Amino acid sequence: MVISFSENVARLDQCIYSYSQVYTADADPATVEKHLDLALRFLEEGKALVDKDPVQASEKLYKAAEEVVKALTICYNLSEVLDVVEERGRWTIAELEEAVELIGKRVGEWFITSWDAAWVLLDI
Repeated sequence: MVISFSENVARLDQCIYSYSQVYTADADPATVEKHLDLALRFLEEGKALVDKDPVQASEKLYKAAEEVVKALTICYNLSEVLDVVEERGRWTIAELEEAVELIGKRVGEWFITSWDAAWVLLDI
């Protein structure tokens, strides 16, 4: 299934919107907001670069998706991922992939498909 660029952006917007529906009491609002602010910034920058510099746009849009995954991981308090991130002191692709799978089980397959599409953006 081929997903258009505009469909990827729309799905990323949907990911950001879903944040407001899953906020848990255990989530640190400041950290979540930091990741969401970055996601929105990267999303807007990516959309603005689509016609000017598609490679840079792809990188920005991937980073937006990455920040959404981080925010939702915190919102859902996915401790199996967050504990590893805290122990390592950073996120790796392994934690991002695990988080995507866990979030996808909660919100639906569309989330995993959207992440896969974002991952493809890095190859443009």
